[in-house]
Amino acid sequence: MIFVFYDQFVVLCRKNNIMPSRVALLNGISKTSVTRWKNGATPNAKILNTLAEYFGVTVDYLVGSSSEKLKS
Repeated sequence: MIFVFYDQFVVLCRKNNIMPSRVALLNGISKTSVTRWKNGATPNAKILNTLAEYFGVTVDYLVGSSSEKLKS
């Protein structure tokens, strides 16, 4: 099974030299959420928007629906 969101999230964390759990905490998201994502859960729309804003990417890129990375 492929977990596109989590894979994209981890790649963005690595590119920004920050641990996934640290990104979560900086954005008011619990560390246990990261574990759930790793196991296949997808965050709700509010969290997706928060993370997309944090990384400066589109939500579609974050969930693997688009290869367009940057926000317009």
